[in-house]
Amino acid sequence: MTLMSEIQRNALVGVGIATLLVAGGYVYLQKTSTGAPTGDTGVPTTTVNGVSGTGGYTVEPVGTTPPLLKAISITASLPEDAKVTLRSMIEEQYAILRKEPTRVDIWLQLGVNRKIGGDFEGAIEAWEYVAQVAPKEVSATAHGNLGDLYMYFIKDYAKADTRFTQAVTLNPKVIDYYRALFYLYRDIYKDKSKAQAILTLGLKNNPGNADLLLLQKELT
Repeated sequence: MTLMSEIQRNALVGVGIATLLVAGGYVYLQKTSTGAPTGDTGVPTTTVNGVSGTGGYTVEPVGTTPPLLKAISITASLPEDAKVTLRSMIEEQYAILRKEPTRVDIWLQLGVNRKIGGDFEGAIEAWEYVAQVAPKEVSATAHGNLGDLYMYFIKDYAKADTRFTQAVTLNPKVIDYYRALFYLYRDIYKDKSKAQAILTLGLKNNPGNADLLLLQKELT
């Protein structure tokens, strides 16, 4: 399997927390709903900045200032109706962020829409903020999104390596992060030993995972 075919089949944006819907033929991330204490188990759900977590721990925001909302930029070659839809989505997200500027769930979605629109700098800005302030699993998603952007679009492989590695560290259960690093090491760096090492780590954290075992067969 080539790296390009893997790119086409495995988009990493929003892995782990997003529900995908199709709007005008383009992917959009739904807002994460706020949490409430569960009725059956009695286990509390904590919500900070639009991100919820369940269990015996607290979630605290980091005192990083949210990015400023800049002019909307849509430069990608999209049909005009798709551009209209995308602009409307971004305007809705801006309206929310003007009232609640630390909503990391909205910043995460905004990064997706900026990327679709070709505003890679804006996507990086949004996801970088989420990576810095969000709880670790949501931060992992932001790092994974940045890794996807750097690897498959900007072609900065060193930054892609750093971001996907950080995503694995923060959330070792997401198989897409290992897969991305595997193809980076095997197809870009031509380093089978590093490709094997990331699969070994993935299988240590996810014993018997079928996807990782299939990737291991690609090295033989």
